[in-house]
This record gives sequence, structure tokens and C-alpha cells, in this order.
Amino acid sequence: MREICHNLKEAVSKSETYAFYQQELLQALLGAQPLAALEALCGDNAVDLKLGVGILDEVGQLRRNAFDAIPEADLLSWCDRQPETRYPAVAGGVAAFQPSGDAGRPEWTSTARKLLDKAPDRVEVLKKFIAQFSPIGWVGSHAAIVGANAKLLDQLDGYADPALVEFIANEKTRLSKAIHAEKQTETLIEREWHERFE
Repeated sequence: MREICHNLKEAVSKSETYAFYQQELLQALLGAQPLAALEALCGDNAVDLKLGVGILDEVGQLRRNAFDAIPEADLLSWCDRQPETRYPAVAGGVAAFQPSGDAGRPEWTSTARKLLDKAPDRVEVLKKFIAQFSPIGWVGSHAAIVGANAKLLDQLDGYADPALVEFIANEKTRLSKAIHAEKQTETLIEREWHERFE
């Protein structure tokens, strides 16, 4: 396992292959021995962690996030070994939210809530989650999608962490301004499009 992961990391770092070509291999490794695969891919230092997470992120862009395939308990156990670096790294590679049964409104995933609960630096974890509020591809109004996702921040009122509370308040203000500006842009583009075809 360790040798396979080492060879894969080396090949990716030298651009001899791309992680997305190795999707099935990585899924098999993570499915068979998730903790061993994480240790082998992401190592014990910041450089290995960045490279390993980058490989998993690249694979996740094709289908689903690679970290989502790892059982939650195993993922949290792995993060607990080096919490300062691993919690934020993993937060960027899990699905932070999903549509709920209630009219498809987004809700936090169980893994996201647990990462936020256990992380020593909740702000760094939440930054990674907020980066997912803006989708790469979408249909309809981008402002409406980001606005719906931004409402997830309202569900985080129960934390007594002052740094997190302040960060959430600042992000709500920032996102509100960005959404308002984007709505204006969308309205202008739509108006110009209609005028062109009248």
C-alpha cells in the first residue's frame, strides 16, 4: 500500500501521470484500507499533506469528493493525529453540504458538522466550506445559488467560539454584498439580452 501510494505521488509530482487517470486505483485503495491509504498519500509533513490532498482533490473533481468515500469515523480519527493541519486540509476535500428533502435547500453534511465541531481552528475549516458556496458549474442564477448556500451560516449560531462568531458575521456581510452586486449584474445582462432580441 505504502509503496503504491509513494509511486503514485512521485509520478504525479513529476507530471508522469495525472491523478484523475488513477481514480479507480485510488478508490480501491481508500475502500480497502482508508487510514493506511491516507497516511501513505498524505504523509506526516506539510509538503506531503499538500500533495496528497491535491491528488485526492483532483480525483474528486470528476465525480465526488474522494474524502467522502472514507468512513466518517476513520476520517476524523486520521485528522485527530495532526489536528492543526489535517482538519482544514480535509475540510477542503469533503462535501460540506447537500440538498435536503425540504425543497432541495442545502444542509450541512454530518461530516462537515463534525469537522467543524472538533477542529482546533474552526475558522480555517469554515473558510474551506464557504469556498464551496460558489459552484464551478451551474444552471440558473449564480447569485441565487450562492444566496441559498450562504443561509447555511445561519445554522451555526450555537458555537461559543468568539473567533468563529466574528468570522461568520463578517462573512455574512461580505457574501450579502457580493450576492447583491451579482444580482445587479445578472439583471443588467438579462435586460441587454432581451433588448437585443426585441
